[in-house]
Amino acid sequence: MDRTATLVFKEELARLDGVIRMGARLQNPDAMALEGRRHGLNNLQGHANALEGLVVALIEIQPNLLSTLRPLTRLNRKMGKGDFETSNAAIRAAISSTVVAARTGHGADIIAHEIKTGNPVTIDTACDTYLPLSLGGGQDSGGGGGTVVKRALKLLAHI
Repeated sequence: MDRTATLVFKEELARLDGVIRMGARLQNPDAMALEGRRHGLNNLQGHANALEGLVVALIEIQPNLLSTLRPLTRLNRKMGKGDFETSNAAIRAAISSTVVAARTGHGADIIAHEIKTGNPVTIDTACDTYLPLSLGGGQDSGGGGGTVVKRALKLLAHI
Protein backbone atom coordinates (compact mmCIF):
# COMPACT_ATOMS: atom_id res chain seq x y z
CA MET A 1 0.00 0.00 0.00
CA ASP A 2 1.27 3.48 -0.81
CA ARG A 3 0.26 5.39 2.30
CA THR A 4 1.72 8.60 0.86
CA ALA A 5 -1.03 8.61 -1.76
CA THR A 6 -3.90 8.64 0.75
CA LEU A 7 -5.57 11.85 1.85
CA VAL A 8 -5.60 10.89 5.54
CA PHE A 9 -1.85 10.21 5.52
CA LYS A 10 -1.16 13.52 3.77
CA GLU A 11 -3.31 15.37 6.30
CA GLU A 12 -1.58 13.73 9.26
CA LEU A 13 1.84 14.46 7.78
CA ALA A 14 0.80 18.10 7.32
CA ARG A 15 -0.38 18.19 10.94
CA LEU A 16 2.97 16.84 12.13
CA ASP A 17 4.74 19.43 9.97
CA GLY A 18 2.70 22.23 11.53
CA VAL A 19 3.31 20.98 15.06
CA ILE A 20 7.06 20.84 14.47
CA ARG A 21 7.21 24.28 12.84
CA MET A 22 5.08 25.98 15.47
CA GLY A 23 6.87 24.23 18.30
CA ALA A 24 10.23 25.35 16.93
CA ARG A 25 8.98 28.95 16.69
CA LEU A 26 7.89 28.70 20.32
CA GLN A 27 11.35 27.41 21.29
CA ASN A 28 10.24 23.91 22.24
CA PRO A 29 13.54 21.98 22.40
CA ASP A 30 12.18 18.80 20.81
CA ALA A 31 10.54 20.67 17.94
CA MET A 32 13.72 22.70 17.44
CA ALA A 33 15.78 19.50 17.26
CA LEU A 34 13.41 18.02 14.67
CA GLU A 35 13.38 21.22 12.64
CA GLY A 36 17.18 21.27 12.69
CA ARG A 37 17.34 17.74 11.29
CA ARG A 38 14.89 18.68 8.53
CA HIS A 39 17.25 21.46 7.50
CA GLY A 40 20.34 19.28 7.42
CA LEU A 41 21.68 19.49 10.96
CA ASN A 42 24.36 16.78 11.12
CA ASN A 43 23.23 15.76 7.62
CA LEU A 44 20.12 14.08 9.08
CA GLN A 45 17.49 15.41 6.68
CA GLY A 46 17.01 11.91 5.25
CA HIS A 47 16.25 10.58 8.73
CA ALA A 48 13.62 13.24 9.28
CA ASN A 49 12.02 12.70 5.88
CA ALA A 50 11.59 8.94 6.29
CA LEU A 51 10.84 8.89 10.00
CA GLU A 52 8.14 11.54 9.94
CA GLY A 53 6.28 9.28 7.51
CA LEU A 54 6.92 6.35 9.83
CA VAL A 55 5.47 8.29 12.77
CA VAL A 56 2.27 8.99 10.85
CA ALA A 57 2.01 5.33 9.84
CA LEU A 58 2.51 4.19 13.44
CA ILE A 59 -0.35 6.42 14.58
CA GLU A 60 -2.61 5.11 11.82
CA ILE A 61 -1.77 1.51 12.73
CA GLN A 62 -2.04 2.02 16.52
CA PRO A 63 -4.34 4.99 17.22
CA ASN A 64 -3.99 4.57 21.01
CA LEU A 65 -0.22 5.13 20.90
CA LEU A 66 -0.51 8.88 21.48
CA SER A 67 -2.81 8.52 24.48
CA THR A 68 -0.35 5.98 25.92
CA LEU A 69 2.59 8.38 25.51
CA ARG A 70 0.85 11.55 26.72
CA PRO A 71 1.03 10.86 30.49
CA LEU A 72 4.63 9.62 30.17
CA THR A 73 5.97 12.83 28.60
CA ARG A 74 5.99 16.57 29.19
CA LEU A 75 6.31 19.27 26.55
CA ASN A 76 8.63 21.35 28.72
CA ARG A 77 11.05 18.46 29.27
CA LYS A 78 13.76 17.99 26.64
CA MET A 79 14.13 14.56 25.06
CA GLY A 80 17.79 14.16 24.16
CA LYS A 81 20.80 12.02 24.91
CA GLY A 82 20.80 11.06 28.56
CA ASP A 83 17.45 12.66 29.35
CA PHE A 84 14.76 10.84 31.34
CA GLU A 85 12.22 10.49 28.54
CA THR A 86 14.82 9.21 26.08
CA SER A 87 15.58 6.17 28.20
CA ASN A 88 12.14 5.64 29.75
CA ALA A 89 11.34 1.92 29.47
CA ALA A 90 7.56 2.47 29.23
CA ILE A 91 7.97 4.89 26.33
CA ARG A 92 10.34 2.52 24.57
CA ALA A 93 8.01 -0.46 25.11
CA ALA A 94 4.96 1.37 23.74
CA ILE A 95 6.81 2.48 20.63
CA SER A 96 8.66 -0.76 20.00
CA SER A 97 5.50 -2.88 20.25
CA THR A 98 3.83 -0.59 17.72
CA VAL A 99 6.85 -0.76 15.42
CA VAL A 100 6.81 -4.57 15.58
CA ALA A 101 3.09 -4.63 14.76
CA ALA A 102 3.61 -2.18 11.89
CA ARG A 103 6.43 -4.24 10.44
CA THR A 104 4.50 -7.48 10.81
CA GLY A 105 1.34 -6.36 9.08
CA HIS A 106 2.44 -3.39 6.97
CA GLY A 107 6.21 -3.61 6.44
CA ALA A 108 5.97 -3.12 2.66
CA ASP A 109 3.76 -0.01 2.94
CA ILE A 110 5.30 3.11 1.41
CA ILE A 111 5.61 5.94 3.93
CA ALA A 112 7.98 8.39 2.21
CA HIS A 113 10.13 8.97 -0.83
CA GLU A 114 13.88 9.52 -0.73
CA ILE A 115 14.82 13.18 -1.02
CA LYS A 116 17.43 12.80 -3.76
CA THR A 117 16.13 9.87 -5.81
CA GLY A 118 12.40 9.89 -5.16
CA ASN A 119 12.56 6.15 -4.53
CA PRO A 120 9.90 4.81 -2.17
CA VAL A 121 10.72 4.22 1.50
CA THR A 122 8.75 1.44 3.20
CA ILE A 123 8.09 0.88 6.87
CA ASP A 124 10.63 -1.96 6.88
CA THR A 125 13.26 0.13 5.09
CA ALA A 126 12.87 3.07 7.48
CA CYS A 127 13.03 0.79 10.52
CA ASP A 128 16.02 -1.21 9.28
CA THR A 129 17.92 1.91 8.23
CA TYR A 130 17.23 4.33 11.06
CA LEU A 131 15.86 2.67 14.19
CA PRO A 132 17.80 0.87 16.91
CA LEU A 133 17.04 -2.73 17.81
CA SER A 134 15.49 -1.51 21.08
CA LEU A 135 12.70 0.18 19.09
CA GLY A 136 12.15 -2.73 16.69
CA GLY A 137 14.60 -1.46 14.07
CA GLY A 138 17.65 -3.00 12.47
CA GLN A 139 20.54 -0.93 13.87
CA ASP A 140 22.57 -2.55 16.61
CA SER A 141 24.62 0.59 17.22
CA GLY A 142 21.89 3.22 17.33
CA GLY A 143 20.74 4.34 13.93
CA GLY A 144 20.06 7.96 14.83
CA GLY A 145 16.32 7.73 14.36
CA GLY A 146 15.06 6.73 17.77
CA THR A 147 14.90 10.25 19.14
CA VAL A 148 13.32 11.55 15.93
CA VAL A 149 10.45 9.09 16.32
CA LYS A 150 10.13 9.63 20.07
CA ARG A 151 10.18 13.43 19.78
CA ALA A 152 7.63 13.54 16.97
CA LEU A 153 5.26 11.16 18.77
CA LYS A 154 5.66 13.17 21.98
CA LEU A 155 4.77 16.42 20.24
CA LEU A 156 1.70 14.89 18.61
CA ALA A 157 0.63 13.32 21.90
CA HIS A 158 0.30 16.77 23.43
CA ILE A 159 -1.80 18.52 20.77
